[in-house]
Amino acid sequence: MKTKKGLFIKALKNIEYMTTKYSKIVEALDIDGVCTFAMPTIDIVIELLSEIAGDKEEWVAWWVWDANFGKSDNVVTIDEVDYVIETASDLFNFINNEGI
Repeated sequence: MKTKKGLFIKALKNIEYMTTKYSKIVEALDIDGVCTFAMPTIDIVIELLSEIAGDKEEWVAWWVWDANFGKSDNVVTIDEVDYVIETASDLFNFINNEGI
C-alpha cells in the first residue's frame, strides 16, 4: 500500500518533470509563457496534494511556483525559526509539523 507521503512526493516529482519539459518546448518554439493547456491540470493536482497533506496555507503552491520546487527562495521563517524546504519530503514534513 502506498503512503500519503510517498504519493505526495511522486506527484510533485512528476509535476516538476512536466513543467520542465513544457518550459523547454516553449523555449524551443520561441513562444511566450508556459504551455497553458496543462496549467489547469497542474493547478488541480496541486490542490489535491494540498488536501492530501493537510495544507491549509497553500504551501504546496508556494513550493512549486515561488520556490521553484525548492531550488530558490526555499526558506520559511516562523516564530523566528528558519525552515529550509528543499525537497517534497521536507515540504510534507513541514506541512505536517513533523520537522525537517
